[in-house]
Amino acid sequence: MRQVARDLGVAPSLISYFFASWSELLAEAYRTLAQRFEAERGEIGARAGLRPAARLDALIDHYFSDYWLSDEVAGAYIAFWSLTRSEVDLQDQMTRFSETMRDTLAPHVAALAAERGIARDTGPVADTLAALLSGLWYEIAVNPAAMPVARARRMVRGYIDAALG
Repeated sequence: MRQVARDLGVAPSLISYFFASWSELLAEAYRTLAQRFEAERGEIGARAGLRPAARLDALIDHYFSDYWLSDEVAGAYIAFWSLTRSEVDLQDQMTRFSETMRDTLAPHVAALAAERGIARDTGPVADTLAALLSGLWYEIAVNPAAMPVARARRMVRGYIDAALG
């Protein structure tokens, strides 16, 4: 926590005033980043007039946007992921975020299926889509030369089309 205080240019006591432990600080830092992502994703999901395919495309584009793939954000997320093995509170926050991601995608996948005349449970498609987005995001963040964003977008859209006919 002293290093965080040094990086921020504040007294360590200020950090410990707001956060009782390193675990609490990590969980709150992650929660703040996740809330921003969720708020932006919610705005996209609520846009009026978008057909289901366009709405899903906008959500995919948001996931692979320059901001969310920036070195600062990608580095923070990758560090958080590596810390989840030892930080239970952080792991809980990340689990909630993953569940929210699946829950957010589910109605949009279902709407696209309905528009295409597909009457079946699309929950597994939304679950797989969430995992695919996360995995591709990680690939792009770690090695963008091996996974260009345009290729990732094509893969996600191809998966949606294959899964929903």
